[in-house]
Amino acid sequence: MPQSLSRVLIHVVFSTKHREDSIPIEVDADLHAYLGGVGRNMGCPAIAVGARRITCIFW
Repeated sequence: MPQSLSRVLIHVVFSTKHREDSIPIEVDADLHAYLGGVGRNMGCPAIAVGARRITCIFW
């Protein structure tokens, strides 16, 4: 019996306004946890969440 399986991955990247260094390094862990929680609550668990000082990456 035929079947179709699919998996859609979304890669989201965003940055601060004018790429200014406005995210303090002390909040990085909390920011990652928050982004992972938002995805999980939407039924889209994060594979990886990472950040540099001016950009945030959500897989």
